[in-house]
Amino acid sequence: MKRLILVAAFTAAGLSYTTGLQAQTGGQTPPIAGGYTNVMAIPVNDPAIKAISGALFKPAGVGPFPGVVYLIGCAGLDPPPIRAQLKTDIDHMLTNGMAILVVDSFTPRNEPEGVCANLDGEKAMQYFTR
Repeated sequence: MKRLILVAAFTAAGLSYTTGLQAQTGGQTPPIAGGYTNVMAIPVNDPAIKAISGALFKPAGVGPFPGVVYLIGCAGLDPPPIRAQLKTDIDHMLTNGMAILVVDSFTPRNEPEGVCANLDGEKAMQYFTR
């Protein structure tokens, strides 16, 4: 199971900016896998869609918090092993005072099972460029 984790900083101003992203996407919240309810739209430069989705988890308090942007691999968010690992990672980060933004770029593009099965040469380049 591959995953990419980018370190970020979530401050009060950064959170309000992130929340403000929904206004840029017409107030539409794209779907997200995993059953998350704290979903926000993340605008993307993709002519097929206006936004992908993200679920933000933050520890109690006003912050600022160190944070992680969690980008899932080509299998998407729904396979049970990935969901179990993600829950463990979220719990660990929250316990240690860190915020986490889980990004789902597949479900809003009608690819909820991810794209691993479709990664031939041409499609792989399309996905990696996107």
